[in-house]
Amino acid sequence: MKIKSSLYALMSLLALATVSANAQPPAPNVSATLTATFYITLVTTINTSTQEVFCSLSASVEDSSGTSYTESSYAIATAGSPYKCVVSIPVAWYLANAAKDTMAVTYVVGIEPTSLTTTASTLHARTSSSNVIGIKAAPTSINQGTIYLGPVDVTL
Repeated sequence: MKIKSSLYALMSLLALATVSANAQPPAPNVSATLTATFYITLVTTINTSTQEVFCSLSASVEDSSGTSYTESSYAIATAGSPYKCVVSIPVAWYLANAAKDTMAVTYVVGIEPTSLTTTASTLHARTSSSNVIGIKAAPTSINQGTIYLGPVDVTL
């Protein structure tokens, strides 16, 4: 009898695992593209042959169900006075309680080496970062559209 009940328990677990493995996640109910434009004034001297200016944007949300999402994107700035950097993140999330969830948006703007072979004597890295804004995740204004964050003025 013990073998039969153990076998039955094992078969039940396998059946449950198969159902879970075949279950499809719910379709996203929050989707948008976040776009930020950064105007970067350099007060730090850089060597444009070994360094570049970049920007990154990150959006995250922790749903009341315990599921969390984080999306990030990165771009190289276009040289100018000021430098200009545009970065976008497409997001598509399923949030069980989207009306109450808040998306946190942060950015980093900085100077980085153009290659990994840059020597320590020519390396000068610097960053500036901040929380851009907290956005309610569910309002219809975020769904199926583009949210423009900025312009953001940064001095490095």
